[in-house]
Amino acid sequence: MAIAIVSLSCLGNMNNVTTLLLFAKKIQFKKVAAISSLTVLAGCLAHTEQQVAIAQTPVPTAGFALKPNAPMYEVAPQKALNLTDEVTLEAWVQADPMGNAGGRILDKGVPFSLDGYFLDTFPNNSLRFSTQGGEVSFDAKLPANQWSHVVGVYSASKRILKLYINGREVASKTDGAFAPMKLSASPLRIGADMSGDNRFRGRIQRAAIYARALTSEEVAKRFANGTRLDGTLGDWVFASAPKAQIKPAYGGLTLERNSGVKLVVPVSSKAVPMQKGKFEPTWESLQQYQTPDWYRDAKFGIWAHWGPQCEPEDGDWYARGMYDEGSGQNKFHVNHYGPPSQFGFKDVIHRWKAENWNPEKLMALYKKAGAQYFFALANHHDNFDLWDSKYQPWNSVNMGPKKDLIGGWAKAARDNGMKFGVSVHAAHAWTWYETAQRADKNGPYAGVPYDAKLTKADGKGQWWEGYDPQDLYAQNHALSVGSADTGRIHSQWNWGNGASIPDSAYVDKFYNRTIDLINKYNPDLLYFDDTALPLWPVSDAGLKIAADFYNSNMKRHNGKLEAVLFGKILDEEQRKAMVWDIERGQSNVIEPYVWQTDTCIGSWHYDRNVYNNGWYKSAKTVVHTLADVVSKNGNLLLSVPVRGDGTIDDKELAVVQGIAAWMDVNKESIFGTRPWKVFGEGPATDSAAPLSAQGFNEGKGKPFGAQDVRFTTKGNVLYAIVMGQPKEALEIKSLGKTANLLEKSIRDIQVLGSDEKINWRRDDASLHIEAPQKQLSDTAVVFKITLG
Repeated sequence: MAIAIVSLSCLGNMNNVTTLLLFAKKIQFKKVAAISSLTVLAGCLAHTEQQVAIAQTPVPTAGFALKPNAPMYEVAPQKALNLTDEVTLEAWVQADPMGNAGGRILDKGVPFSLDGYFLDTFPNNSLRFSTQGGEVSFDAKLPANQWSHVVGVYSASKRILKLYINGREVASKTDGAFAPMKLSASPLRIGADMSGDNRFRGRIQRAAIYARALTSEEVAKRFANGTRLDGTLGDWVFASAPKAQIKPAYGGLTLERNSGVKLVVPVSSKAVPMQKGKFEPTWESLQQYQTPDWYRDAKFGIWAHWGPQCEPEDGDWYARGMYDEGSGQNKFHVNHYGPPSQFGFKDVIHRWKAENWNPEKLMALYKKAGAQYFFALANHHDNFDLWDSKYQPWNSVNMGPKKDLIGGWAKAARDNGMKFGVSVHAAHAWTWYETAQRADKNGPYAGVPYDAKLTKADGKGQWWEGYDPQDLYAQNHALSVGSADTGRIHSQWNWGNGASIPDSAYVDKFYNRTIDLINKYNPDLLYFDDTALPLWPVSDAGLKIAADFYNSNMKRHNGKLEAVLFGKILDEEQRKAMVWDIERGQSNVIEPYVWQTDTCIGSWHYDRNVYNNGWYKSAKTVVHTLADVVSKNGNLLLSVPVRGDGTIDDKELAVVQGIAAWMDVNKESIFGTRPWKVFGEGPATDSAAPLSAQGFNEGKGKPFGAQDVRFTTKGNVLYAIVMGQPKEALEIKSLGKTANLLEKSIRDIQVLGSDEKINWRRDDASLHIEAPQKQLSDTAVVFKITLG
C-alpha cells in the first residue's frame, strides 16, 4: 500500500504539527506527492504545515475524464432531488488548471439565479458551494494531477453552510439568512451546468448526493474509507470509460449519459448561402482561429450603443422595461407617451429621428482619444435593424430616422483610419419581448393587451400600415416558463431553464439578417451579446455565421484572416475559436489568449438620470481600466452613450477629451505593447473581485491609487504605469533583484511627458524611483524603463 503525504497549511490557529495516517481495508493510496495550499478560515491566515495522508477513492479506477465536448451525466428532474432544507454534495476530483474560469462538479442549479444547488471550482480552481442560503468559497487552488475529496454541506434549519477538503472543514458561513432552497427544474448534472456550459476539466472518480447535512465526523469517514451513510440519494463510481447508464453504488438514483445538447432548430442557409472556406460550422473547426496582430496592437475601441431605445433617454432595456407594469421605465413611459397598450415600442421607433447625428464629427473626436477601432450597434434585443436590411422591414431606412446608420458609421470610421465593427443582439428578441404580451392589471386600461400580438391586418389606417408588428416583436408563441418574473430571463439567456425555443422561421430570419449585414458592410469585428454564439446551443445558426464571417474575411484579404469575433461566457475550448468578451469587468490574471473588456461610461442606452446625477465614469477611471486590461493581454471597448438625436452631451465630451489628453502623452505605453511576466502589483491587486457570469466585477475591488502599478512591454522597454501622481518614492517589488524577473539590467528610466531627470536605485527588495517633482497627471504617470 502506497501513501500520499501531502503538505497543507494549518486551519485556524493550530501550531502543532499533526500527522494523520488514515488506514482502512478498502482504501487505495497514491504514491507520495506534495501539495501546497493556503487556507483562510474564519479570518485566520496560517502557514504551519501538516502532513496529511490523502485517501483515494475506494475503487481503483482512473476516473472519468471530463472535457468541454465530452458527454455529460445527469439524473433527470424528480421529487427526490427537490431538497429544500438540507443537502450534501460530495466528489473525488482531479482538477485541471482553469484560470479565471471554473467548472461544475455537481449542479442542480439555474444559471444566474440561486435556485437549486451546486458545487464547483470557480474561480481559478477554488472551491465554491452555492444554495439559496448563500454561498461559501475557499481559495483551494485544487492541485492538478492529484485527487481531492470535496464536500459542500447545507442546512437551513440548522444554519450550516460548510466546505470540506480531504475530510477537513476549510470554510463556513455563520451569519445572515439561511433560507430554504428553491426548487429547480434542472437535472442533477455531473461536470456541467444545466445548459451544458461551465464544464469541469479534469477527472472525477466518485460523486454523491445526500438528502441531509452530513456531520464533520461523517465527512471524515467518507474521506477515509467511503463508508455508506444514511440519506444517500445517489453514490456513483466512475470507470475510465463509463457506460450509457451508471447505477449507484448506494442510493436509488441512476445517472444517464447526455451526449450534449441536441440542435432543436437547425438553421437553413438556402436563402443566403454560407461562405465556404477554411472554417466549417463546428467548434472544432473554429478553433483554427488566430487573433490578428492588428487587434493585439489596437488595445482601445469606442462603441456607439445607439438605437431607438435612446429616444426616451431612460436607460437600458427600455423596450422591455416599458411593458413591466409598475417599473420605473413603465412609469416614465406612461407619463411621457401613455399606456403601452396605446403607445407601444413600435411607436417610440416612429418618434425617433436622429436629427442631429454627425458620425464624422464624433469619429474625429474618438480618433483623437486614441480609439483604433469603432463599434456601432447593428440591432439590439428590440429587433430593429439599423441598416437597409433586406430581411427585416422594421429598419432605420424604412422608418424612424430613415437613414442607413450602419453605412454612415462605417464610412466615418474608415475615413478616419479606424477598423469598423458591428454588435448584434437581436437573437434574444423572442424571449426578451415577452413582457409586451402582458396587459395592465390596474387602472383604466386594465386587461387591455399590450401590442405584442398585433398583426399586419391591425395596421390599417395607422402610421405603420403595411408593416407586420410580428416582424418586430416576434411574439406569436407561448411564453417562457416563469415569464411573469421579469428577472427570470437572465437564467434563460442560453435558452435553458424553460426558455421558449424559437421556431425555424425566426432562426432562419436571424441568420439571413446577420449574413446580409456582413455582406453589405464587411465589418472587421463582430460582437454577439450571447453565451458563446447566438442561439447556441439550440441552433447552429451562430456556428454558421461565425464560419461565414471568417471565410468571407479571408476571401477579402487574399487568404489572411483579419477578422475578430467576440462571445461571452466562453469555456476554455471556445476561447480558442473567438475572442472572449467580459462585460463590465476585468480578468484578474494575464490571459493566454487575447480578450476584451466591454464597458460603458454610463448606461448602455442613453439615460438622462446618469447625466443629471453626475454618474458618468471619469476619464481617470477609464484610463485605469485600460491600463489594467492591457497589462493582462486584453483590449478595452468603451461605450459612450449617444442621445436620441445623435449627439453626446457635454459631460461625456469632457470624459472623452480627458482620455485624449492622457493618451496624447502616454499612448506609447498602450498601443502595440504586450503583457510582461506579471501584470502589476499594489493594494488593488490584493482585493480584486472574481468574475461572475458575463463579468460584472467592475468597481467591486479596491480603487486604484498611486501605489498600484501595471506593466506593459514593447521591445527593450518596460512601461510601469502608476495609477496616479506619486507623492513619495515608489518601491516596485516586482523589479527588485530578489524577484528575479528582469533578465536584463536597467539602462535608463524616464517619465513620459517630461524631460525631468529621474533618480532611481535597485536593491534586492525593490526598484526605488524618486517621485517626479513636476506635476504630471493625477490620472496615471508612466515610467519608461529601458533595458539592455
